[in-house]
Formats: sequence, C-alpha cells, structure tokens
Amino acid sequence: MRTRQTTDAKKTSEKTKRVKLTERDRKLLEDILRLRTLTSKQIRRLYFNGTGSTGVNRISELKRAGLIRPSKVIRDGRKVDTCFFITPEGARAIGHDAVRAKKNQASVFKYKDEESSLKLQDYYIMRSEIYATLSPEWHWEDSREVKARLRMNRATPIAGVLRSGENAYAVYLLSKNPEDETLKKVQESVSFVRTARNLPKSIVLCENLETVDRIIEKYRPGQVYVMPFELGLKMLALNESPYSLLARVYGEHPILNTARRYAHYETVINGERFLVNELLYNNLETISALRYYTRDVYAGERLRLIALTEQSRLDYYARLFDRLNYPHFVWQTVDIEKLFEEKRRSMPS
Repeated sequence: MRTRQTTDAKKTSEKTKRVKLTERDRKLLEDILRLRTLTSKQIRRLYFNGTGSTGVNRISELKRAGLIRPSKVIRDGRKVDTCFFITPEGARAIGHDAVRAKKNQASVFKYKDEESSLKLQDYYIMRSEIYATLSPEWHWEDSREVKARLRMNRATPIAGVLRSGENAYAVYLLSKNPEDETLKKVQESVSFVRTARNLPKSIVLCENLETVDRIIEKYRPGQVYVMPFELGLKMLALNESPYSLLARVYGEHPILNTARRYAHYETVINGERFLVNELLYNNLETISALRYYTRDVYAGERLRLIALTEQSRLDYYARLFDRLNYPHFVWQTVDIEKLFEEKRRSMPS
C-alpha cells in the first residue's frame, strides 16, 4: 500500500514539474486555497477576461498536473458548472503546507449525505462569487481570516468582511428558507461584531426575497443592510454612495441635512421643498426612521418626502408604507440592474 502511495506521489510530482507556473497561475492557486473553491466561470472572469479557450485550456493543464481537483456543481439535479479545489501538490507548489488544502475540501464535503454536502458547497461558491464580482474594488476578507484576526468564535456565522476605502461591511449569507434559529444567530452575531469588534455596518445577502422580507419584519433596527444576493452584489459593484445615486436622479446633489433621522437630505423641485431619503440597501435603521414620519409628523413639518428605492422593490415598499398613513411619500426609483450593466460595459476588458 505504501509503495503504491509513494508511486502515485512520484507521478504527481513529475507531472507538476512539467508545468511551469506563471504569476497568474500562482495567484489563481492562492485564491483557491484562500477561498476554498472557485468555479470555472469565476476563474475565467477573474483571470482570463471571461471568454475564450485560453482559460479552459489552462485550467485543464493545472488539473492534469494534479494541482487542482474538480467537483461538479449540481443545481436541480443537473450539472451547471465545475468548481475546483487545490490539492496538496498545488499547495506545496506555491509554498504552502499541504494540510490546509486537505482541510479545505474536507470542510466542504464533511457531510455523508450528498444533499447536505451540495448545500454547503453552494455556500462556499456564493462566498467566492462575492470575491469574483467585487474584486478588485472591494477587498474580501474571508471568514477564516476575520475570525482569526478578531479572535471570534469559530461557530460565528459571519461569512467575511468587505472593505473599500472607508466602507466596511460584516457580511452574512442566508440560503433559502432559513430556520428561525439561524436568523436569530445571525442577528446576535450582527450585534456582537458591532459592539465588541467595531464593525458598525453589516450586510445580509439572501438567496431569495422572502428571506429579505422576513428579516425586515423581524430584526431590530440598526445599520443592517438586507439585500437579495445578486442584486446586493450589483449594488456593491456600483460602489456609489446613496448620496451619489440621489444625484443621478435629480441632476445635482440634494442638500445634506442630518438634523432629522427620517430624512438626511432636502431638495427643491419646481419651487417645492422636499425631504429626501433612500431605501436602496434596505437599511433597517432607515426603514425604522421612515416609519416614524407618519402623517401626524408630516402635519407639523408640511414637507413631502421623496423615498428613493430600487425599481424591483417599489411594490414592496409601497405596501409597507401604505397610502393611508404615508400619503405624503413620493416614490422615486433607481434601476440598479441597468446601472450595473452600464458600468460593466464601460470597464476596460
């Protein structure tokens, strides 16, 4: 048995020697080691400009050399992609201990039943998608790195931290139909990292809108931003402040006025003065503040309030702030999908 293992290791080593690693290869292997896994689509987007056969061929060469190992990505019973894990040989090739490579794949496929393993695999692919979509404008600090740096309990459900300039978000991921206990753990973690670890802003990315709405209804107000996964990534990829997006709508920046919790901006349109606030990130603190500005408060202010929201969320918020209690709200929308596509087309290939 030992002779066979020695022979297999020797063959792998010989195959590895035949592949001369480029700087791009090393960066790719480093990222797979750090993130645990990357899909073939993510690899092509990050390292091969998204198209062409060069990426496919190079991935195949690294796989044949024994540096990465493939695994099927299954959705609804059929293969939709392939994800890759770094092998012990791959880790050694870039100067790392082989133990971590073994642990990476073991952590994803730790369940005996296939359904649980595939669900966990999807979770790690979602984390990799955050990196693949937002890099290099946002720096992604993986949960393993965050927990080690901040000395957090390994069971803390934080997925990682996103940073861009002065912006920093603790990031949480929720799959479809999470249990109430899972939602409770996430909320407890959000409160903990805000107070004990000085991460005042958290973003919760959800696989479906039903989960987004459950959090809005149940969570305590705070600097918690709740977004559907794909829309949230596009919003972050724009990397524009709500202040800047407001300017897109009105052609010039509304006046910043932080005296009111329910409206941090003011603007004048056709001679009429309006208060302005935004619900683009589904900020729970903002939702709570806007709920305060009922018709009774409006009766004293006599200023209508323009509420800016993402186009696909307009119906939800129009129902949440019903016309009976909020007849003074004027709804304005921004199409994040369109802005994201415009930015992507303008970026150099």
